[in-house]
Amino acid sequence: MFCSRFVILAMTLSTGMILAWGCDRTPRRVVTSGKVLYQGELVANGQIQFVPDTGPSVQGPIQNGLYILDYKGGVMPGEARVEILAYVMGTPDPDDKFSDGSQQVIPKEFNQESKLRRTIVPGRPNSHDFSLPE
Repeated sequence: MFCSRFVILAMTLSTGMILAWGCDRTPRRVVTSGKVLYQGELVANGQIQFVPDTGPSVQGPIQNGLYILDYKGGVMPGEARVEILAYVMGTPDPDDKFSDGSQQVIPKEFNQESKLRRTIVPGRPNSHDFSLPE
């Protein structure tokens, strides 16, 4: 009797685990990369962030005009708003111990108030380039 209860319990648990494993409907994140230009020049040092309509945002550095977002698998598939920042080195403020002299140069219409949007296609790496005017 103990043996039959154990077998039934084991079968029930294993069936539940198989069903739960097979029902994962979470979209897989997608590695997203590309090139960023501002005023016709590669952005030497900056930050890019994809903010999906659903799911967590993903951000990463722009270096020598290139970015690749692959943290935790990349960006969630679907529509996303894109924010871009670029920094140039200036003179550090001697009165501000946290100042490194860098200044953000991209207008807020491409970051804080960005209307840039891209569609992340599931199932394959995506490439999205940006050429921002002044």
